[in-house]
Amino acid sequence: PATFIGLAHGWQEDPPQQDEGPVTEARPAVLAIGSKAPDFTLPTLGGETWSLARSEGKAVILEWIDPDCPMVMRQHSPEGSLRLLQLNNEGRADVAWIAINSSSSSAPQSSEDANRAAKEKFLIDYPIGLDPTGWVGRAYDAEMATYVVLIDPSGKVAYAGAPDDGRETQLLSEALAHVTKGEPFESTPVPARGC
Repeated sequence: PATFIGLAHGWQEDPPQQDEGPVTEARPAVLAIGSKAPDFTLPTLGGETWSLARSEGKAVILEWIDPDCPMVMRQHSPEGSLRLLQLNNEGRADVAWIAINSSSSSAPQSSEDANRAAKEKFLIDYPIGLDPTGWVGRAYDAEMATYVVLIDPSGKVAYAGAPDDGRETQLLSEALAHVTKGEPFESTPVPARGC
Protein backbone atom coordinates (compact mmCIF):
# COMPACT_ATOMS: atom_id res chain seq x y z
CA PRO A 1 0.00 0.00 0.00
CA ALA A 2 1.10 3.53 -0.76
CA THR A 3 2.00 6.08 1.85
CA PHE A 4 1.12 8.95 -0.44
CA ILE A 5 0.91 12.27 1.36
CA GLY A 6 -2.67 13.54 1.47
CA LEU A 7 -3.84 17.13 1.62
CA ALA A 8 -5.68 19.58 3.71
CA HIS A 9 -7.47 22.02 1.39
CA GLY A 10 -6.94 24.93 3.75
CA TRP A 11 -3.14 24.53 3.84
CA GLN A 12 -1.60 27.84 2.89
CA GLU A 13 1.68 28.11 4.74
CA ASP A 14 4.74 29.11 2.82
CA PRO A 15 6.45 26.32 0.91
CA PRO A 16 9.82 25.03 2.06
CA GLN A 17 12.82 27.09 1.02
CA GLN A 18 14.85 25.79 -1.92
CA ASP A 19 17.27 23.92 0.35
CA GLU A 20 14.35 22.29 2.18
CA GLY A 21 12.16 21.29 -0.77
CA PRO A 22 11.37 21.67 -4.43
CA VAL A 23 8.93 24.57 -4.69
CA THR A 24 9.14 28.19 -5.64
CA GLU A 25 5.81 29.82 -4.79
CA ALA A 26 2.99 29.62 -2.25
CA ARG A 27 0.20 27.07 -2.62
CA PRO A 28 -3.32 28.27 -3.45
CA ALA A 29 -6.10 27.35 -1.01
CA VAL A 30 -7.79 25.14 -3.62
CA LEU A 31 -6.60 24.35 -7.12
CA ALA A 32 -9.33 25.53 -9.48
CA ILE A 33 -9.74 24.95 -13.19
CA GLY A 34 -8.67 28.17 -14.89
CA SER A 35 -6.34 29.20 -12.04
CA LYS A 36 -2.64 29.86 -12.52
CA ALA A 37 -0.67 26.65 -12.03
CA PRO A 38 1.71 26.86 -9.05
CA ASP A 39 5.32 26.93 -10.21
CA PHE A 40 7.69 24.27 -8.93
CA THR A 41 11.05 22.68 -9.55
CA LEU A 42 11.75 19.03 -8.74
CA PRO A 43 14.82 16.81 -8.85
CA THR A 44 14.47 13.98 -11.36
CA LEU A 45 15.81 10.46 -11.51
CA GLY A 46 18.64 11.51 -13.79
CA GLY A 47 19.99 13.91 -11.17
CA GLU A 48 18.74 16.93 -13.09
CA THR A 49 15.90 19.27 -12.21
CA TRP A 50 12.57 19.78 -13.95
CA SER A 51 10.85 23.15 -13.70
CA LEU A 52 7.35 24.09 -14.75
CA ALA A 53 8.65 27.55 -15.68
CA ARG A 54 10.88 26.01 -18.36
CA SER A 55 7.76 24.61 -20.07
CA GLU A 56 6.18 28.01 -20.61
CA GLY A 57 4.15 28.12 -23.82
CA LYS A 58 3.54 24.36 -23.86
CA ALA A 59 0.69 22.19 -22.69
CA VAL A 60 2.00 20.32 -19.64
CA ILE A 61 0.78 17.01 -18.22
CA LEU A 62 1.57 16.34 -14.56
CA GLU A 63 0.99 12.68 -13.73
CA TRP A 64 1.23 11.30 -10.19
CA ILE A 65 2.68 7.82 -9.95
CA ASP A 66 3.44 5.13 -7.40
CA PRO A 67 5.59 2.29 -8.78
CA ASP A 68 3.67 -0.28 -6.68
CA CYS A 69 0.14 0.87 -7.50
CA PRO A 70 -1.92 -1.58 -9.61
CA MET A 71 -3.88 1.32 -11.14
CA VAL A 72 -0.65 2.96 -12.33
CA MET A 73 0.48 -0.39 -13.72
CA ARG A 74 -2.82 -0.70 -15.61
CA GLN A 75 -2.61 2.86 -16.99
CA HIS A 76 0.90 2.14 -18.31
CA SER A 77 0.24 -1.34 -19.72
CA PRO A 78 0.55 -1.61 -23.54
CA GLU A 79 -3.17 -0.86 -23.91
CA GLY A 80 -3.39 1.51 -20.93
CA SER A 81 -4.74 4.99 -21.57
CA LEU A 82 -1.69 6.90 -20.31
CA ARG A 83 0.61 4.70 -22.38
CA LEU A 84 -1.56 5.28 -25.47
CA LEU A 85 -1.74 9.03 -24.82
CA GLN A 86 2.04 9.09 -24.46
CA LEU A 87 2.49 7.21 -27.76
CA ASN A 88 -0.03 9.43 -29.58
CA ASN A 89 1.83 12.57 -28.49
CA GLU A 90 5.40 11.33 -28.79
CA GLY A 91 7.80 13.88 -30.24
CA ARG A 92 5.44 16.86 -29.93
CA ALA A 93 7.34 20.04 -29.18
CA ASP A 94 4.20 21.73 -27.83
CA VAL A 95 3.58 19.17 -25.03
CA ALA A 96 5.68 18.56 -21.90
CA TRP A 97 5.07 15.66 -19.53
CA ILE A 98 6.40 14.75 -16.10
CA ALA A 99 5.50 11.90 -13.78
CA ILE A 100 5.67 12.88 -10.10
CA ASN A 101 6.12 10.59 -7.12
CA SER A 102 4.97 12.43 -3.98
CA SER A 103 5.32 9.44 -1.67
CA SER A 104 7.02 10.07 1.65
CA SER A 105 10.80 9.72 1.50
CA SER A 106 10.53 6.84 4.00
CA ALA A 107 8.21 4.83 1.72
CA PRO A 108 9.82 2.03 -0.34
CA GLN A 109 8.07 3.21 -3.52
CA SER A 110 9.74 6.62 -3.27
CA SER A 111 13.26 5.24 -3.72
CA GLU A 112 15.19 6.07 -6.86
CA ASP A 113 15.60 2.34 -7.56
CA ALA A 114 11.82 1.75 -7.42
CA ASN A 115 11.21 4.72 -9.72
CA ARG A 116 13.93 3.65 -12.18
CA ALA A 117 12.40 0.18 -12.33
CA ALA A 118 8.94 1.73 -12.92
CA LYS A 119 10.30 4.01 -15.66
CA GLU A 120 11.71 0.98 -17.46
CA LYS A 121 8.74 -1.33 -16.80
CA PHE A 122 6.13 1.28 -17.79
CA LEU A 123 8.21 2.53 -20.78
CA ILE A 124 8.03 6.09 -19.48
CA ASP A 125 10.12 8.28 -21.77
CA TYR A 126 9.60 11.53 -19.84
CA PRO A 127 11.12 12.64 -16.54
CA ILE A 128 10.05 11.30 -13.17
CA GLY A 129 10.17 14.04 -10.54
CA LEU A 130 10.78 13.17 -6.91
CA ASP A 131 8.61 15.06 -4.41
CA PRO A 132 9.44 13.42 -1.04
CA THR A 133 8.08 16.36 0.98
CA GLY A 134 4.75 16.09 -0.86
CA TRP A 135 4.61 19.85 -1.41
CA VAL A 136 3.95 19.66 -5.15
CA GLY A 137 1.33 16.98 -4.57
CA ARG A 138 -0.44 19.20 -2.05
CA ALA A 139 -0.12 22.25 -4.30
CA TYR A 140 -1.96 20.38 -7.04
CA ASP A 141 -4.52 18.58 -4.83
CA ALA A 142 -2.99 15.21 -5.78
CA GLU A 143 -4.31 12.77 -3.23
CA MET A 144 -3.33 9.58 -5.03
CA ALA A 145 -1.37 8.09 -7.86
CA THR A 146 -3.10 8.15 -11.29
CA TYR A 147 -4.18 11.77 -10.68
CA VAL A 148 -3.31 14.03 -13.62
CA VAL A 149 -3.28 17.78 -14.16
CA LEU A 150 -3.19 19.43 -17.57
CA ILE A 151 -1.82 22.95 -17.74
CA ASP A 152 -2.55 24.97 -20.86
CA PRO A 153 0.15 26.91 -22.74
CA SER A 154 -0.78 30.12 -20.87
CA GLY A 155 0.04 28.42 -17.53
CA LYS A 156 -3.52 27.85 -16.33
CA VAL A 157 -5.00 24.60 -15.07
CA ALA A 158 -7.20 23.15 -17.83
CA TYR A 159 -7.99 19.73 -16.32
CA ALA A 160 -7.41 17.94 -13.02
CA GLY A 161 -8.64 14.45 -12.22
CA ALA A 162 -8.51 10.92 -13.56
CA PRO A 163 -6.70 9.96 -16.74
CA ASP A 164 -8.75 8.59 -19.62
CA ASP A 165 -10.37 5.29 -18.71
CA GLY A 166 -9.85 3.63 -22.08
CA ARG A 167 -13.60 3.32 -22.64
CA GLU A 168 -16.07 6.20 -22.76
CA THR A 169 -14.30 8.83 -20.63
CA GLN A 170 -11.54 10.51 -22.63
CA LEU A 171 -11.46 13.90 -20.90
CA LEU A 172 -7.69 14.20 -20.63
CA SER A 173 -7.21 13.45 -24.34
CA GLU A 174 -10.02 15.85 -25.26
CA ALA A 175 -8.63 18.58 -23.00
CA LEU A 176 -5.14 18.15 -24.48
CA ALA A 177 -6.51 18.34 -28.03
CA HIS A 178 -8.35 21.58 -27.21
CA VAL A 179 -5.58 23.39 -25.33
CA THR A 180 -2.91 22.59 -27.93
CA LYS A 181 -5.16 24.25 -30.52
CA GLY A 182 -5.67 27.28 -28.25
CA GLU A 183 -9.29 26.35 -27.66
CA PRO A 184 -11.00 26.47 -24.27
CA PHE A 185 -12.01 23.21 -22.63
CA GLU A 186 -14.76 22.85 -20.07
CA SER A 187 -15.88 19.70 -18.31
CA THR A 188 -16.50 18.22 -14.92
CA PRO A 189 -13.35 16.24 -14.13
CA VAL A 190 -13.65 12.60 -13.16
CA PRO A 191 -12.16 11.91 -9.72
CA ALA A 192 -8.96 9.87 -9.81
CA ARG A 193 -8.95 6.32 -8.43
CA GLY A 194 -5.68 4.85 -7.40
CA CYS A 195 -3.29 4.33 -4.54
